[in-house]
Amino acid sequence: MKIGERTITAATSQIEGLLREHVMDLNDAFDLTEDVSIGLKVNMTASVQGLRVASEISFVKERVKDKSATATIDENQVTFSVVNGTE
Repeated sequence: MKIGERTITAATSQIEGLLREHVMDLNDAFDLTEDVSIGLKVNMTASVQGLRVASEISFVKERVKDKSATATIDENQVTFSVVNGTE
């Protein structure tokens, strides 16, 4: 198997199609933060019929970071329990 012009064209077309298909979501992600990472992946695998080209895109549209839940725990503090009204 060799990578030639048709293979390069197929991979390029697939990546372009993925970017065009997700352009609105990508723009929304950039509107929320400029720290957006977009992963583009092209896999080429030899098969009986020829070279199989499969492409994918990955990105996180919205990053969620919630720091509202906090607690301070002292595991060494002795806990007293009340049993039948006595300590």
